[in-house]
Amino acid sequence: MRDYIFEKVKDTTRFIKFGNVPVLQRDDLPADIDGQSIFRSIEDIIPSKFFRGLKAIEIGHQEIFDKRDANAVYKDGVFYITHKQNSATDLIDDIIHEFAHHVEMLYPEEIYGDEKIKKEFIKKRAQLEFELRSE
Repeated sequence: MRDYIFEKVKDTTRFIKFGNVPVLQRDDLPADIDGQSIFRSIEDIIPSKFFRGLKAIEIGHQEIFDKRDANAVYKDGVFYITHKQNSATDLIDDIIHEFAHHVEMLYPEEIYGDEKIKKEFIKKRAQLEFELRSE
């Protein structure tokens, strides 16, 4: 009976909840990475308001990763994250990075409204140009 159960669930998508967001694990993470505890830890530090509008997280291979040479992509309210992670830290980095894109979509006016980021970018670009011309 045990073998029968393991055979039936081996190709089944695993579900985790992250806030109220479903995490669909389509491909297995490396054995030394406990995705569920990582998501639980991140959920404890990210304010619940940042989960608004987040539809799902999918862990597994996506063709877009190959096209963009990326490990994760944020698209249409979904985080797509590769299952090919080198460490727990890599997975955490990908999740937080995609959260930054999500928060950017939730609060564009708060982030960009005062144009401080734009002014800083222009200043740094001018400084880089000066340094390159000096060489």
